[in-house]
Amino acid sequence: MQSRILKYILYLVIFFSCLLLPIYGAARLVLPNYIKNEIIKSLPKGSTLTIGSISSKPNLGIIFEKISFKSEKNKVYLNSPRIEVSPQFEFSKPLKIYSEELNFKNLQTNAKLKNLQAELFVKKYKKREVSVQGKVNEIENGDDLIFTQLVFLFDGLNSNNKSIKLKAKTFFLNYANNYGSFEISGNNLNSNSNLGENASFNFNVENLQLNLSELKPINENRKIFSDYGVVEINLLKDENWTAPISIHLRKSKSLIDEIAENIKISSTSFWTKGSTDCEYLQILNNDKNCGYLRDFLDISILVEDKDKGSLLVVGEGVCVTPNAGCPQRIKAQIKSKNTIEIFSKFLLSGVVNPILGGVLMSSLLTSPNNSDEDYDHEVKFDMIGSKFLLNDKPVL
Repeated sequence: MQSRILKYILYLVIFFSCLLLPIYGAARLVLPNYIKNEIIKSLPKGSTLTIGSISSKPNLGIIFEKISFKSEKNKVYLNSPRIEVSPQFEFSKPLKIYSEELNFKNLQTNAKLKNLQAELFVKKYKKREVSVQGKVNEIENGDDLIFTQLVFLFDGLNSNNKSIKLKAKTFFLNYANNYGSFEISGNNLNSNSNLGENASFNFNVENLQLNLSELKPINENRKIFSDYGVVEINLLKDENWTAPISIHLRKSKSLIDEIAENIKISSTSFWTKGSTDCEYLQILNNDKNCGYLRDFLDISILVEDKDKGSLLVVGEGVCVTPNAGCPQRIKAQIKSKNTIEIFSKFLLSGVVNPILGGVLMSSLLTSPNNSDEDYDHEVKFDMIGSKFLLNDKPVL
């Protein structure tokens, strides 16, 4: 009886071997080109992909070598010496992706991703919604960009509205434009972004460090360290691009002294009219065809210290950037409470020009506030070209 059962098992093994081996062999031959064709069909318009060679592994894994991707429209370039794609026999996670090195380049950044691991996800009830989840040991770009232990989720890759979630143990970013350069770094970064016709970015970070010393006008002491920071940026497309921005910093200090318990900044950046075909990536790349960043409207800066001192600045800056092509005009109202205490911290911290800070403090002290019981003093600040006015009187 046992020998008969073993014989039947042997027959079944032989039968399935005869049936599956041709299928397996065909899969190893067909799958590489199938995946390649599907990738090429999904490429954005105006982009190109080249692959040096394709080979398969016994587990049906596909190895792509010498891969290069270009998007001329967005000026984005990707290349890798080797990417391995492994199919998984699970519908919700059809592909696993691994690359020891992936290089990224656009007009502002040239970065290298090390040990990229990712999985492709298909939502159970919405088969067309595809996502990618994974991690990268390190992203580096010389002295401009560094991320360590980055975890990411790209949701809705093939839909008009995509979302990106990022977590990183540490990060460092250096960004330069016409107004100088700045550095931002910190720990335990959490980021949520939504990308469609418009874009929104949200960042939470611990031990935030802002180096603004190289922004014009240059001030080597303009370096801020905060226990915690939140940054929200939206890029909105209408006749002109606008970017509402808000920043909240907690427990901030400079290299010299404490600055404030809370700093809250909000404003809306405004671009001159450019091409209506521009996308947010072109705005981020400072594409001149998309217009020039010119105005900062609805500015609000609130500084609060732990001794209940506060400083509030509200106003707008029109034609304040180097390529504006129109007369510069800044209008603001400045209010303060416990004026001497909060300005003393500003002046001692070194982040504010001491001459302008001293003039502003003395003007506030001689201008009582009779309209707002939450503040002791108020002045009106105007800047027209290189002319400074406080309460309609020239400063210098």
